[in-house]
Amino acid sequence: MKKIFFLFSIILFILIVLCFIYIVRILPQHLLPFSSGLIFLFVAFYFSGIFFVTYVSDKDNKFIRKENFDDLELILLSLNFEKDICIETAKWIFQYLVLDYVCFSGVAIYFSGKKQFEDEVLERIKNYNKKLNDKEIVSFINNSFVIGFKTSPEESAKLFFKVSDFYSNYQILQIKKLFIPITRILTKAFFSINSITANKEKNQLHYAFSRYVSPEVVNQLVHDPNMLHVGGKNKNLSVIFTDLNNFTILSDSMEPEKLVRVLNMYLNEMSEVIIALGGTIDKFDGDAILAFFGAPTDMENHAQLCCRAALRMKKMEQILNEQLLHEKMIKLPLITRMGINTGNMIVGNIGSLKRLDYTVIGRNVNIASRIVNENKKYGTSILVSESTWNLVKNDFEGRFVDTVALRGVRKHVAIYEILSEKGE
Repeated sequence: MKKIFFLFSIILFILIVLCFIYIVRILPQHLLPFSSGLIFLFVAFYFSGIFFVTYVSDKDNKFIRKENFDDLELILLSLNFEKDICIETAKWIFQYLVLDYVCFSGVAIYFSGKKQFEDEVLERIKNYNKKLNDKEIVSFINNSFVIGFKTSPEESAKLFFKVSDFYSNYQILQIKKLFIPITRILTKAFFSINSITANKEKNQLHYAFSRYVSPEVVNQLVHDPNMLHVGGKNKNLSVIFTDLNNFTILSDSMEPEKLVRVLNMYLNEMSEVIIALGGTIDKFDGDAILAFFGAPTDMENHAQLCCRAALRMKKMEQILNEQLLHEKMIKLPLITRMGINTGNMIVGNIGSLKRLDYTVIGRNVNIASRIVNENKKYGTSILVSESTWNLVKNDFEGRFVDTVALRGVRKHVAIYEILSEKGE
């Protein structure tokens, strides 16, 4: 079509030149300037028309090959952010269509095009609540289109664009032929990003919890992140506090490097015992450990597991003391005191926007932290509250110690010493 147009243009131009020569010969001399001016204007319009048609026709008939779509797909699949996908897609579209704007919503809102349309289209997006079907043009008003595409199995987004007025000869069918492959590519690209993000979150979750809970619990959390209730959940748990006796004296008598090495060895061995029995390490505070049983996975016997962990930690303490004394890392043995309580407490992700900790808080947590200090008064190692003892007394040997007033606790608390598991 374009070749025929140029052939016709050349013939028409030759005819104009011949007409001009003929007019010059037959017209009177005083009319020549007027006729020359008319012919000049005609020739100027003629070449302007050729330029315009050439430019527009070239873009109009620019054939989009399969390779072009493949190139777009490769580019989008190499990106890691939603906004980058929007930017590259808009650039690609503008190569083949004369548009006033391209705008995405439902993902990172991104506008590209003539600035005078930006406020108008953003307002339109804000008020556009019609549900979009995948690969369907749902609106065609004044050369404006809205296309829906999937970004995940549950979510969708919208692609808004407007064909320029002088380019309004596009038909809906033509637009569909162009944009259906693009929506397919966009869907694939966004699905890819969501998949990468999900895997990254799983890896982060695995890394974050592998240091504090057993591998079995980590795998459960990775497959069901909803187990980590954001914001907190009230659950019946057993919590344990540990504390090293005379740690201040020990730290003052040791070089910093040696102190850190001893402390790391101690905390590592104690943590392994807790994790092996399904407990969760909440935090380390100097030489102290806060851990709990019964979350994030439910445990009916969390009180028994907590007391069993305490006894095994005392056994591990003996083994560790033999090694440290033999290597002359310490002059006096390490003595661990522990306090355990069972009851309802808040467990969940608690903290700031930049840092969240999976932790426990509440009155029953405070009771355990107070019980651990009572060991010094009574010369004991493992003290539990009455609520814990009532749950474990059939499985453990122990004795009643006293009813004590704990700082910050209104009621007196009966405490018991755990001596061993029954049958040992």
